[in-house]
This record gives sequence, structure tokens and C-alpha cells, in this order.
Amino acid sequence: MRIVVLGAAGMLGSMVVEWLHRDQTLSILGIVRSAAVAQQFAKLYPDIEWQTLDVENCLLKNVVDTTQQAEWVINCIGVIKPHIHEDNSAEIERAIHVNALFPHVLARAAGKQGFQVLQIATDCVYAGTKGKYLEQDGHDALDVYGKTKSLGEVRLSNVHHLRVSIIGPEPRKHVSLLDWFLNHPPGSSVKGFTGRCPLKSRLAAMLCRSL
Repeated sequence: MRIVVLGAAGMLGSMVVEWLHRDQTLSILGIVRSAAVAQQFAKLYPDIEWQTLDVENCLLKNVVDTTQQAEWVINCIGVIKPHIHEDNSAEIERAIHVNALFPHVLARAAGKQGFQVLQIATDCVYAGTKGKYLEQDGHDALDVYGKTKSLGEVRLSNVHHLRVSIIGPEPRKHVSLLDWFLNHPPGSSVKGFTGRCPLKSRLAAMLCRSL
């Protein structure tokens, strides 16, 4: 089986690659943004094929070419909250392209190529004011991240969503929640909501593999 992992250098994508790599029956293609990152990961996983794709500017043809012979494409690409400032129009535009528009381009490619898409979704499509949300509840996010991720949820039979809130180490940029905690001095206390347990990125990767 051939599986394409989009965003293979990110927190979740790199963990998905690690777990899929353990199954010798799989043919894996890791997609990253830059040639330098592709070379870096090729040293870690020399038996995995690596290619680059800039989803901010790609056309349907680029996605079709990248996903040749794929049976599954796992989309771990996303512009996360720390990279979206509500007063920065360039960051908002990037989030719209990556989080909202690209999943629809990917779904069109899936229709042409016949592969299945596993799209990583988020619970941030819910504002949190209601509490105890169910999957069938309407999305009520108020921020750019939640709104763009909501718009990127394609309702087609060949697109499957795994809605998770994850925490884990990042291989490169170190801007997510875990790294934020680790950057505090020993003995520090932080304020926040305690009634929540994010899924570890390793467990999320295991879920992707099992699906």
C-alpha cells in the first residue's frame, strides 16, 4: 500500500512517518515544504521517498502529480494558532490558503486519482462556550484558526476526519504547547483550563496507522 504523508516534518506528521515506517509492507512518500528539510529527513529515513510541495501556492495538477499511485493521503499540514495573529493580514491569508482552501484541492485530486484522504481535524472549530460538544454540533469558532479549519472540512465520502487535540514535541520550530511548558523555569506555575487532556502526538500517529 502506498501512503502519502503531507506535512511530514511537523509535530504530528513526523510521528505518523515514524509509526508507518515500522510497517515494511507500506510504501511511504513524505511531503515537506523545502528541499533542505527533505534532505534532513532523508538521512533519518533513507528508505522513504521525500518530495517538496508548497501548498500555499500549489495547483490541482501539482497535487495530482504528487499523489500518483497513492491509496491513502494523510494531511497533517496546518497553520496553527501561534502562527496566526488576528491583526496580521499576511498570516490570515496564509491560514486561509493552507487550512481552508488546500483540503478542497486535495479532495478534488482524490476524486481524480481514486485515493482516500485522512484529514487531521481539530476541536478548535468549537468556541468552547457551550461545553460537551458532539460531532454533529455546529461549528462556532470565533478565531481565524478555528474558522479556517472548519472551512477546510470537506464533506465527501472519500475524505475522512480525525478530530484530535494533540500535544507533543516538535522536531524543528518548537512553538507548540509542550515546548511552551518546557521553556518555563523549574517550579513555575501557569494559569489555564485544567479539565482537558490533549492526545499525545504519538497516540494520534498510532490512530492514523490503525485507520
